[in-house]
Amino acid sequence: MKNGQQPLDVCDESSTLNQHLTELKEVLYKCEIKIPRMSDFYKFKKLFTSFVTDAIIIMDYLKENWDYCLLREINDVTENVWNVFVGGVRIQDNGHDPQFTFSQLQDWRQTFNNDIDNLELTLDDFKIKVIDNVQFKEPYEYDENSKEILSAIMNSYYLTKGY
Repeated sequence: MKNGQQPLDVCDESSTLNQHLTELKEVLYKCEIKIPRMSDFYKFKKLFTSFVTDAIIIMDYLKENWDYCLLREINDVTENVWNVFVGGVRIQDNGHDPQFTFSQLQDWRQTFNNDIDNLELTLDDFKIKVIDNVQFKEPYEYDENSKEILSAIMNSYYLTKGY
């Protein structure tokens, strides 16, 4: 750990936990924006966007209802998402190195596509196991930052479609 960071499991103040969760939300939003716009990543991007939405809902829930197991679940799924992503990144720019053959790139692409299919199942399980079983006190409300990001995404979409 650096700069005085501490793992979440030793945080004993809810304000520290809330700060970590807020920072994590920002990281997820930034990651979502940076996903490559290659056709290979189209399905991954859709899955990641859905995951971010679900993870944000759970993080907001955790701010009021601390549950280490729930946090652990998000962490495990996030790690899975990351591993799938890095498997696809190496496909870009022909593997970033001329030594890689077309056959290797095709194998990586097939592995990446298989990993995306498996990720879809993992995220479906996550949704059933976690999201659908969390009891919210009231209907979920998106915060202003979430609404602004959604608005920017929609505006960008409409601009690319010529609306």
